[in-house]
Amino acid sequence: MEQLDMIELYKVYRSYEEHENHLINQRTTWLVTMQSVLVATFGFSFQKYYEISERITENHDKELIEKAMTSLGNRYQIFLLILCVIGAVSGVAAYRSIRAATDAQKALRSAWNKVERVRPCPELPPLAGGGQTHAEYYGATFSHWLTIFFVLLWIAIALGVAFQYAIEFKFVKL
Repeated sequence: MEQLDMIELYKVYRSYEEHENHLINQRTTWLVTMQSVLVATFGFSFQKYYEISERITENHDKELIEKAMTSLGNRYQIFLLILCVIGAVSGVAAYRSIRAATDAQKALRSAWNKVERVRPCPELPPLAGGGQTHAEYYGATFSHWLTIFFVLLWIAIALGVAFQYAIEFKFVKL
């Protein structure tokens, strides 16, 4: 009877482990989807900026060109910075939510190990990773590093935009 109880308890723990795995998967998918849309928007706006700039410079009135380019440049750079903020903030939020799920898995495994020490049942496999601690660790590493990559990408883009703004408006001399 005690073995049956352990098997039922194992199923509950394993179900919770699978639930956290699904959360990590969903959150990683959301991250990739949102970041893909933001990167595509960045690329599209980059293209449009140069198309509009080309049309503006076709005008021969130098003063009008300068005014229009300044206005367009300001709006464009503000838009890019907003994209960068959205990208970085969503990356940090995704990291935190993925980290929450992996922390829940660690706590779950720790609780299961305590149960198993009191009532050993060698017939049952480990909750995750096939008993390999490195497999448990590396299981969510991709999701963690992907979020970090996107946050760093948006920070780098924001720095580039800020530097370009500084050059255009003569805050920095090259």
